[in-house]
Amino acid sequence: MKYASLSLAYITLLLAATLPSRGDELAGLQSKASAGDASAQLELSRAYYYGRGLDKDPEQALQWAKKSAENGHVEAMEGLAFLLAKGEGIERNEETAVKWYRQAAEKGSSKAMFSLGILLRQSEELQPSPDESLRWLEKAAEKGDPKAQTFLGKLYLLGDQYVMPDPAKSKPHLQATADKGDADAQNALGVLYRDHPSDPADDKEAEKWFRAAARQNNAKAQSNLGNLIGGTLAGEDMNAEGLAWLLVAEENGEHTAEKMISLMEENIPPRKMQQAKQIANKLKQELKAVGDKK
Repeated sequence: MKYASLSLAYITLLLAATLPSRGDELAGLQSKASAGDASAQLELSRAYYYGRGLDKDPEQALQWAKKSAENGHVEAMEGLAFLLAKGEGIERNEETAVKWYRQAAEKGSSKAMFSLGILLRQSEELQPSPDESLRWLEKAAEKGDPKAQTFLGKLYLLGDQYVMPDPAKSKPHLQATADKGDADAQNALGVLYRDHPSDPADDKEAEKWFRAAARQNNAKAQSNLGNLIGGTLAGEDMNAEGLAWLLVAEENGEHTAEKMISLMEENIPPRKMQQAKQIANKLKQELKAVGDKK
């Protein structure tokens, strides 16, 4: 996971504003930034970062983000921390990134809380701080940050080197973002119902959530769904739709599906394979249509 989470969390942040592209707009922005306008300084940082109206210059992006952050701009604090943690074109400095994330988090930014929690847990340079990490992640989730809710849901579901699995804690976090359409959370919620059933209807709940995520082209959910509804059963008991979902997941590069199909391949009845391929082709067309609408 490492910095993928940070990148996903803040690429939207850095793209949020309309960046200048015309010379007169850029000159005005530079003038305001030089005069100490924190918002203009942040926009100038973004202009350098993306090369909009200016040559890309990570060092200049960093310097203007720092000026804006020092002037109290919370988004600039987040952006500066992101640049320092990423270290693309500049020297990575996770210790200073933590400082700026913490300042933004203390000012109430749920995005900074989430990224601070991740960095404190997964840093490549610093001594991990799992207890503080968990506190910030919980704070971000309490404020409704969807990335924090999904991360915590999966963390409590699976555990890590610092936290034991706790499905009861996992469920409300996953439910919150699964209900909003987060495919990753939907798949994890399906895993929770499948692996930790408390009611005879939980298999149906697992199938429901796997289907929701699979229909969003989540390869893990496609594999889980295929297995759950009988795509790996032997001989004529094999469910053709289940095998079809495994074929779709395999085509999407999902390793578990690839392995299962490889192990089963010689024992799949030809009629079942033909049916499954027909269903898989239809599913791929439907998934493409859904993707085209997004």
